[in-house]
Amino acid sequence: YAASNGKDNQIYPWGWDSVKNEKGSYVVNYRPFIGRYFDDGAFHQAICRSYITSMNGIFNMSGNVAEMVYENYNSKTECGTAGGSWESDESQIKIFGPDPYKGITTPHPAIGFRVCFTYLKEL
Repeated sequence: YAASNGKDNQIYPWGWDSVKNEKGSYVVNYRPFIGRYFDDGAFHQAICRSYITSMNGIFNMSGNVAEMVYENYNSKTECGTAGGSWESDESQIKIFGPDPYKGITTPHPAIGFRVCFTYLKEL
């Protein structure tokens, strides 16, 4: 939901159907071509703010490091990832793309997690 901004037909979190902006620069950290990790501007994981945000203002909803998720949130039994990583191809960084790390439960350089918390502002 966070990646798609609540839209079922959105392909990428940034809101258009390309991995490049109007100037031809990559907007996501992934592997554009087999064996060519530098083409997008990073060799492996990049600093969070290296690429643009999603439509919700969240960094790296696709690419960089795949987020650990439950494939079935209700049962919490099937683990997987979402969003692809720096070593994923273009199909794997799509919001509803295939999961190249399905079932991996041990540490991996392309898998991470997103810390979420509630921020209470004092009035």
